[in-house]
Amino acid sequence: PWGAPDAGRERLARYRVLERKRAARKAAPTDDDDAFLRRCDVRVVITRVAARDADADRLVELLQRANRLNFTKSRPTATWDVLDEAAGAYDGLKDAEGERACWKVRCRDVFGDYGVVGVVAVTREAATDPWRLRHFTFSCRTAGMRVEARVARWLRDETRGALDPLPAVADLLRVDASAITVETDAPPPPPP
Repeated sequence: PWGAPDAGRERLARYRVLERKRAARKAAPTDDDDAFLRRCDVRVVITRVAARDADADRLVELLQRANRLNFTKSRPTATWDVLDEAAGAYDGLKDAEGERACWKVRCRDVFGDYGVVGVVAVTREAATDPWRLRHFTFSCRTAGMRVEARVARWLRDETRGALDPLPAVADLLRVDASAITVETDAPPPPPP
């Protein structure tokens, strides 16, 4: 079988959410994209990743499979250490100087729950250094929803502007993602 196991048919349910959303968009052709996004009430929940996170399989899948919305184009090489690498617990990183932070991004709107749709990880060598992106990866389920643009803005704000974004992520900061609401239970990384 292809892809990740989906015994509970969660993936199928999430694609049905997308079908309902596409049908609603088609039924409202006079709405511009901003108006439609506002009516969708898109919400992202950003949570700090734990070393043995319950969503580990999904995070690994995102980091290994996402192409179109993988802004760092970074892919860890071995699936068993992907999450630990992203969370900074990987053997090659945990004794290294510096700090690491990793978050998972969940998304929902009036049409339903999209589940875990993103992984964001940052590192820096010293407290005075800017944060550098290690992973900034999102599921294609969120394409066109501006989730990645809203998360980029959240990350810039959480790092108090001490983020050294890649050019593609810097471009996202110019996208109007004000229709997206961010909820978080993730403590910010320490200030510079």
